[in-house]
Amino acid sequence: MKTKNQENDKRQIIIVATTASMIEQFNMNNIKILKELGFGVHVGTNFKHPGTITNEISDGLIVVPCQ
Repeated sequence: MKTKNQENDKRQIIIVATTASMIEQFNMNNIKILKELGFGVHVGTNFKHPGTITNEISDGLIVVPCQ
């Protein structure tokens, strides 16, 4: 049986890229795999100037902003 702290202990990953287009074009499958393996996945990138994708696509990648 897990304790309350063990249930909240989730392995965390941060993926860092220079632009949001790198996330959209190359890392979405990696993010899916990591989440399926039980990792919490966070992304650090430039959503304001997303690179080769539109701002609308970039905005769609944002699920939960950092607080």
